[in-house]
Amino acid sequence: MSPKRLIASTVVAGLLAIALLSLSASASGIYPGGTTGNDIGYPQCGNGYPAFQSFGLVGVTAGRAFTHNSCLASEFGWANSVATPASLYMNINGAFGSTAPKGNSGPAGTCRRGDKSCIAYNYGYNAASDSYTWAWSQGASAQQWWLDVETANSWWPQASLNQRVIQGALDFFAQKGLVLGIYSTNYQWHSLMGAYSPGLPVWYATAADQTTASSYCSTAFNFAGGGVWLVQYIANGSDADYACP
Repeated sequence: MSPKRLIASTVVAGLLAIALLSLSASASGIYPGGTTGNDIGYPQCGNGYPAFQSFGLVGVTAGRAFTHNSCLASEFGWANSVATPASLYMNINGAFGSTAPKGNSGPAGTCRRGDKSCIAYNYGYNAASDSYTWAWSQGASAQQWWLDVETANSWWPQASLNQRVIQGALDFFAQKGLVLGIYSTNYQWHSLMGAYSPGLPVWYATAADQTTASSYCSTAFNFAGGGVWLVQYIANGSDADYACP
């Protein structure tokens, strides 16, 4: 690693540590332990929103990186109507399909043909930047962001390349002084990322119901290494979330 890259990585790590320390008063960050909330996104566009609880999370993307939830402004207003600050989440995936060229250049430089590591990092960083820019344009801002990592989206068979996508997104949000977490499950995360544990909080998907949600707050489900902060479950046909104590 060059001296410039080493310095940049140190700065990013420091920014992330400061952001996480600022939330250390609660085991679940900004979410009051033991409370429940809801998450909504593009599927709820044009439909009624859940009856509000203690906190809300809103999707910025429309299922994949570089897509946009057209109802973000309205949904963010719903989530931002209580004392606990609203959170935002975005879908992330590998550089495939029509958006694949968006990884060709970025903070890792202009990638040579076939340099998948370079492309993967740029793609993750640029996808995070795109979601952040769309959110700001819709009047949605949050200290807490989440990456939605699912096997239903396109990824490389090599965990090392998928890790580069996550690292690119992580570095973008750290540079903004924001806190990042991962929404996924043990199976999906390890299938895509192997043993990678970036020290990020976990939003675990999905418990059967509120009664069983608290059982997912254990270290057995801490796949990203930063502790389980939220557990998602279904209540009255909507996505609900339990904040771990």
